[in-house]
Amino acid sequence: MERRFGAGEALEDYRFVERSGDYWIIPSEMDLHEDYITAGLRAIRDTGIGLKPTTYFLQILDEKITRNRFMLNRKLFEKIVINRDTIENKKLPEELENGYVALEFRGSIIGCGLKRNSGLVTQIPKGRSKILEDIIRDERI
Repeated sequence: MERRFGAGEALEDYRFVERSGDYWIIPSEMDLHEDYITAGLRAIRDTGIGLKPTTYFLQILDEKITRNRFMLNRKLFEKIVINRDTIENKKLPEELENGYVALEFRGSIIGCGLKRNSGLVTQIPKGRSKILEDIIRDERI
């Protein structure tokens, strides 16, 4: 995650614990018993195409993310989050690498996207997208 998002210093007070293919972060000083099931915050999932950060993990890292962070304006927010459409590569900065990307809207991380050769798509679950859409709709009133 440090190489991908440039946020290594934000993780100095945490350690990662792997459990069933998921990676959880816990405070460095926290002791775990061998028979624990889960502890801390699920931060990363192995999806088979790479390590996907969870929304909550990206939100913890928020302002520390200096790489592979993409700011959505209102029009792009509606395109990718609400309409679940693809943002074409020609509309993306060249330094945005293929793979998982932190999506930012109005100064805050709102979730994860996936940049592929065909463009950028949301990885935000539909339920969370609906909540974000409702918040934006309420602001229009």
